[in-house]
Amino acid sequence: MLLATPAMIEMFMNTLVGLADTIMVGQGIGAEGLAAVNLANQIVFPIVFIFSAFNVGTTAIVSRCIGAGCKNRANRVASQSYMLNIIIGFLLTGVMYLFYEEIMSLFPADQKVLNITFDYLEVIIYSQLFMLLTLSLSGSFRGAGDTTTPMVVNGAINAVNILGNWLLIFGIGFFPELGIRGAAISTTLSRIVGAIIFTAIALKGDKQIRLVLRWFKIKLSLIKRLWKISWSAALEQLAMQSSFIALHYLTVMLGTIDYSVYTIIVRLESISFMPVFGISLATTTLVGQYLGAEDEDNAVRSGNLSVLCGVALALFLGVVFIIAPQQLVRIFISEAEVIETAILPLRLAGILQVPIAILIVYSGALRGAGDTWMVMLITAFRMWGLLVPMTYFVVNHTDWGLVGLYIGQNIVFTTVAIIFYLYFRTEKWVGIKI
Repeated sequence: MLLATPAMIEMFMNTLVGLADTIMVGQGIGAEGLAAVNLANQIVFPIVFIFSAFNVGTTAIVSRCIGAGCKNRANRVASQSYMLNIIIGFLLTGVMYLFYEEIMSLFPADQKVLNITFDYLEVIIYSQLFMLLTLSLSGSFRGAGDTTTPMVVNGAINAVNILGNWLLIFGIGFFPELGIRGAAISTTLSRIVGAIIFTAIALKGDKQIRLVLRWFKIKLSLIKRLWKISWSAALEQLAMQSSFIALHYLTVMLGTIDYSVYTIIVRLESISFMPVFGISLATTTLVGQYLGAEDEDNAVRSGNLSVLCGVALALFLGVVFIIAPQQLVRIFISEAEVIETAILPLRLAGILQVPIAILIVYSGALRGAGDTWMVMLITAFRMWGLLVPMTYFVVNHTDWGLVGLYIGQNIVFTTVAIIFYLYFRTEKWVGIKI
C-alpha cells in the first residue's frame, strides 16, 4: 500500500479535475458543451495513448532494472523513453493540426456540437506533446518505485487546470469569458506547466530517476527492447481506443440527451476506476520488481492482494452510484430530462465497477511481468469481440437505449474479469523474460 497510496491519490485527483471540468462545462455551456468536450477527447486521448505505449515497456524494464540493482541502466531507459516521446509528440501535433476537422466530421453529431468541438480542438491539440512527456516520466518514476513524485506533479497540473477553467470559462474578474475555448486554454497550459516541472525534477536527479543528456541520443538496441514489450501494448491501446471511438459514434446516434447522460456517467465511473488504476500502477511496479529480484511467490501474492483492494474500493463507490443517482447527476447539470434519463443507467454502472476493478488490476500485474501480449488479446476480444457488437445491436435493433447498453456492459465485463482471473492463476506469465 505504500506504493499504491500516492498512485491512488494521484488518480483520485485526476478524477476530481475531470469532474471539475465536466461540472464547469455543463453549468457554463450546457449539454452541447458536455457532448463537445467528450467528443474531442475521444480523438485526442486515443491517439496519445496508442503512441505512448512505449511507456508500458519503460515501466516494465525500469522496474526490472531497479529490482536487479541496476540504477544506471534504469536512468538510461528513462532518458531514451523521454527522447522518443518528444519525437512522437511533435509528429502527433502535426497530424492533428492538419486533419482534426476531417476526423471530427465523421461523427454523426449535431452541427452545433461539432462547432463547439472544433473550438476546443483548435487549442487542445498543442497539449499532446506535453501529455506524452508527463506520461513518459510518470512511467519511469513509477517503475523505480517512486509514486509520490508523479502524484505531486499531477496535483500541480490539476490545480492549474481547475483554477484556469474557473477563470476562463466564466470570465472571473479581469479575465475574459471564453467558454469552451477557455477550458481548452486552461487544460493546455496546465499540461505545459506539468511537463516543465517534471522535466526539471528529472534533470536535477535527486529522486529515483535521473534524465541524463548524453543518453538522449536514440540507441536502436534499447528501442528494440522497448518495442519487444510495447508493441502488443500499442495494439492493445489501438484496439481499446478505436473501440471507444466506435462506441461513442454509436452512442451519439441515441441523441444529444442520451449522449450527454453517457458523458456524465463516464465521468462518475472514473471516480471508481481511476483510483483503481492507481492500485494497478503500483501493482505493475511491485510485480516487475519482485520478478527482477527473482521472488516469484511475492509477485503472485502482490497481484492477488491488489485485486482485493481494488474490489473493496469499487464496491464502496458503486454503492454510492446505486443509492444516489439523481443527486450525483445534479452536480453536473440541472436539466430535468437529463437527470431522469440518467437514473437507471447510473445504477447499472454502479454494479459494473466491481468487474472493471478486477480486470484493471490484473492487467497491471501482467504488464509488470511483461505479459503485454495476453493483455492485448483479452482487451481486443473484450472491446471488438463483445462490447462493440453488443452496442451496435442495442442502438440499431432495440429501443432499450442506455439501459440496454449498461446491462450489456455488465455481462461483458463480468465475463472478461473471470478470464483475467483464470489466466492469472495459471502463473504462465511468471517466466516471461524481458
